[in-house]
Amino acid sequence: MDSTLLSHIRTLTDDKTEPYTVSSDEIIEMGKTRRTRIYYGACYTDDYLTWTFPRDYIEVIHLADGYEGTVLTPSETDVLEGRFVFATAQTGVYFFGYAYDLNDIVSACWLLKADRVDPGITYSLGDEQVDTSKYKQHCIDQYYRYRTSKSGQWRRYR
Repeated sequence: MDSTLLSHIRTLTDDKTEPYTVSSDEIIEMGKTRRTRIYYGACYTDDYLTWTFPRDYIEVIHLADGYEGTVLTPSETDVLEGRFVFATAQTGVYFFGYAYDLNDIVSACWLLKADRVDPGITYSLGDEQVDTSKYKQHCIDQYYRYRTSKSGQWRRYR
């Protein structure tokens, strides 16, 4: 898992300072079960310099100029938005790597945080100090906020 993606998950789980409630190894292991392997998926472009893969939150193994073609190296990569910038125009770019289900990873982290609430600590939500039960409920609420439906029977509206 890319450090940019790991940092983004830490921001969404409000777990940015050490010691972390959910370790980096735990997040990486959760990510391994919540990712899809993409085998040379086509990217799209408007100007032949900036290419975008249609999924966000990706891990690049490599890019190629065709299906199993020559490996390409972009000058800039944005794994959160699946965007690649090249110094010279490319005729085609294919992505080989992983696409992560970020919401599912974040929801699992919030559930772990709820389980690890220490009764001897006062927690803060923003500028408000709260007791353990309110913080635990906050973690569970965040779990449901980020949780994705596996059955497709319901949809979340924001």
